[in-house]
Amino acid sequence: RGSERSDRSYSRDKDNKKSWADRTSRHGSPNSGRRAGRFKGSDKWRTERPSDGNVRDDTDKPSKQVGSQFTRDFHKTKKSDLHSPAYNSETQCDTDAKRANNKSGIPLPHVKVQKIIAASGMLSRRAAENMIVDGRVHVDGNLISLGDRCCPQASITVDGNVLPDTQAEEKKMLMYHKPRGEIVSTVGEDTVFINLPKLETGRWINVGRLDVDSEGLLLFTNDGEIANCLAHPSYGQEREYLVRTQQLLPVAAVEKVVTYGINITDTLVQPLKLAHRPRQNATNQWYEIVLNQGGNRVVRKLFEQLGATVNRLIRVRFGKYLLPRELSVGKWQYVPTPSVVAFQQ
Repeated sequence: RGSERSDRSYSRDKDNKKSWADRTSRHGSPNSGRRAGRFKGSDKWRTERPSDGNVRDDTDKPSKQVGSQFTRDFHKTKKSDLHSPAYNSETQCDTDAKRANNKSGIPLPHVKVQKIIAASGMLSRRAAENMIVDGRVHVDGNLISLGDRCCPQASITVDGNVLPDTQAEEKKMLMYHKPRGEIVSTVGEDTVFINLPKLETGRWINVGRLDVDSEGLLLFTNDGEIANCLAHPSYGQEREYLVRTQQLLPVAAVEKVVTYGINITDTLVQPLKLAHRPRQNATNQWYEIVLNQGGNRVVRKLFEQLGATVNRLIRVRFGKYLLPRELSVGKWQYVPTPSVVAFQQ
């Protein structure tokens, strides 16, 4: 029985191979047929070319319907909602290229509208998205939907206010020596923005935050994209702090935190460096800690879990920017503005 079953299976496989060989020899492989646009021997309806040279469609055979009618209507509606019919992107891009005096004539790249608004410093990206959903943003007089793109030189209005030209505006960046007692907020009297220079257009965007009891380096820029590259966790910008406590941390606990990290509010925080910096005739203990991630009072919470209370916290470095010794508390100075391409590379 076993030999008979194996013979039958062998003959069946042989017939299958033969039939497949006959089918490919007569009609060609299915992949090659699709690439060449030929569907000979297929049951699907197709376009035939008669001997007279005219193209005739076989409309007698219905096309295959995939999914239910509700699914097809849903995708149709979704696609029509995502693109505003009143805004022709190709025509607008050509117009914007002429407006920008683009001598090459190459159309400018399309960018999401909320990204352009955030780069201007007028609003954050999330606030711009909410305004687009509420129908408060227009591009060249046309109402847009969330996800629409346009050229950077297009005329964008938010609540009737024209967005400043971010391409012509000079990108600026400065570092500020924050004192204790000031808050990083645009609301209130004791804010860090009071001591900053005034801008003709746009606004200053803070890169990261420091709590009211902390001091040290803060970066500000008028370019939202640069601020996002500096502060976003995916770029891994290092933050270096000097921490003063009254307690001496155990050496084993410090090594364990650096090696394995520590869980703070359901987030793993692993310092790149945590070293003791002893000083002569000092009643307090100084530590140097380097992180590549930010968080709400993350340094203070880390030391609290190690059994120490922070009584002074100074940020001395953010990325490649080091707090100068000659920069007094409450003072600022301009620094060279980095390019977004440098962060992407």
